[in-house]
Amino acid sequence: MSSYTDEELIDLGLGGTLRRTMAKAPPGPLRTMDLAALAGIEPAPVRFIVQGLLPAAETTLLTAPGGGNKTTLSLMLGVAMAARLENVLGMAIEPGPAAYVGMEDSEQRLHWTLHHICAGLGVSMLDLAGRLHVVSMRQVMHNGLARFDHDGELEPSDLYHQCERLIEQTGSKLLVLDNLAHLFLGNENDRMQATRFLAATNKLASDTDAAILLLAHTPKSGADFSGSTGWQNATRSHASIEKEEGGDPEVRVLKVSKGNYVKPGEVTRFRWFDHYLVRPDDLPPDVAATLAEASRATAANEAFLRCLAAVTEQGRAASDGRGPTYAPRMFARMPEAKGFDDEDLAGAMERLLHLGVIRANEVIGKYANRTARRGLKRVEQGAQSTAQSTAQSSAQSSAQDAQSPSGEVHNESARSTPPPTGEIGGDYGPPSIPLGGEGRDASWVPGDD
Repeated sequence: MSSYTDEELIDLGLGGTLRRTMAKAPPGPLRTMDLAALAGIEPAPVRFIVQGLLPAAETTLLTAPGGGNKTTLSLMLGVAMAARLENVLGMAIEPGPAAYVGMEDSEQRLHWTLHHICAGLGVSMLDLAGRLHVVSMRQVMHNGLARFDHDGELEPSDLYHQCERLIEQTGSKLLVLDNLAHLFLGNENDRMQATRFLAATNKLASDTDAAILLLAHTPKSGADFSGSTGWQNATRSHASIEKEEGGDPEVRVLKVSKGNYVKPGEVTRFRWFDHYLVRPDDLPPDVAATLAEASRATAANEAFLRCLAAVTEQGRAASDGRGPTYAPRMFARMPEAKGFDDEDLAGAMERLLHLGVIRANEVIGKYANRTARRGLKRVEQGAQSTAQSTAQSSAQSSAQDAQSPSGEVHNESARSTPPPTGEIGGDYGPPSIPLGGEGRDASWVPGDD
């Protein structure tokens, strides 16, 4: 905020006043670069905390849809740095302390995720003590990272200063802020506010020499970011997590969408597996084949249901009988099939019938003569969700059974503690969603992480 040497209060009547500035203190001079001194110095290249992805002393905006594995990826980066690993998911990293400040997940959930990441990377959680600093803000009332006052001026919040102290006291080279929706309390469509907020995070990065990784959701429209173009324009480093085009539907591709220091493009690719992330090429062939088969089956199921919804909307019938309305043959010609042929769709139909997601010979309408039109019909949402959960658990169990003999993927000896169960206390008390003494089922799948 600007300071003023004198002010005048004007009485407007009815108890109102207007503050009018009489004189404004002159600002100090702008700081200019000493080009004469710089002329004899060789410029240093940009230092990366994660090669090709996270430049030091900069804010990197990482965007992905809900469930795109932003949280898991960022925690894996922090664990790998704190564990002094040389690379993670094929990316070279600079070892060192790291910090994570999360707004959405409880301590219980973060413990669960860290436990499985440590097991997947083959490190002990005990070795991370004093080097990885994880904060859950789920149960803490806060005012974001900064707020805008009535004059539109940005004011850093207590959390901003707490993050600054956290970096300085721990020497963290990386600070993950998860996520933008909780930290930015302004109007995301206001370019000025978006730009000033990112200027604040960049100042925090510059002042501490840490790389800041700011996580954000993409909108339902499929755009790379939500709100004003200020989010894209004000950041010098923007990465995104996207689905693999034309390949395994469960594989995600990490890309640099905008990089002032590196050429945009693919950085690495990974898939979610047993509560952590792994590169497809690092999986043993038997596990990779099992997971790919399950992923393709799931994608074929989804394509079948899209086609069924389309023909139902059009007032047409599709059946399981091999006649003119045989669903797999009809659907294979539809754009909603996304390249699956009639054999793929026939397999999907049988799976969906077996799971109870669809039923045959159901009344789906009436002909002009008022006789019933019968065909395949999707069941109500409740039964459908149960069936899909069963299918998902079955696919995961198959993959786990195939994976178990291979210690190359999941180093069981690295587990420093038993799988977390029950309530875990911490700086902010017990987690807000206690799981009870039984813990999570092995087939549990994360939601928006």
